[in-house]
Amino acid sequence: METAQLIFTDKQRWTDAELTHFPKDGRKYELLDGDFLVSPVAITHGAVCVRILTLLDGYVRPRKLGLILDSSIGCRLTPKCCLSPDVCFVSKARLPELTEFGKFFQGAPDLVVEVISPSDRRKTIDRKMDLYFEHGARIGWIVNTKKQVVTVRTAEAERVLSGPRDVLDSGDVLPGFKCKGAEIFALNL
Repeated sequence: METAQLIFTDKQRWTDAELTHFPKDGRKYELLDGDFLVSPVAITHGAVCVRILTLLDGYVRPRKLGLILDSSIGCRLTPKCCLSPDVCFVSKARLPELTEFGKFFQGAPDLVVEVISPSDRRKTIDRKMDLYFEHGARIGWIVNTKKQVVTVRTAEAERVLSGPRDVLDSGDVLPGFKCKGAEIFALNL
């Protein structure tokens, strides 16, 4: 089993241009507290991310509520922190404040989804979620593919959905969006 690697810890500031020039090699590159993290992504992880992205996009796009984005987006939270959530939603109202063509988002999306990889440590995922909330996120989903559990977090609370019939929603971030746990974890293989 591969684990997350910590690399390039001696550099004080990474520019957006430097971060965009890392290889497209199937790994996820993020900057957390000034340290650069590289992690491999497993097939189940990728399939669940696509499933969540598809479910959210099927709700958001017809209603013109904003954008659903994948893990290739960079969210610049601080000079030492540029994260890439596995899936995220940015509301139409916030798009102008967060975007500038050719740059990373400046801040956090409204909804952040982190799908736990075998190499992820819960402490790191929790640190990322805390940072997302500090910089404007309103809700976060932590998806554990191995246990088929979704933890729904806000800045104030946390609840766990652990059954295939448990209903996942996004609170007031995407009012009316709902899906069952089985819809996320059913990969139709």
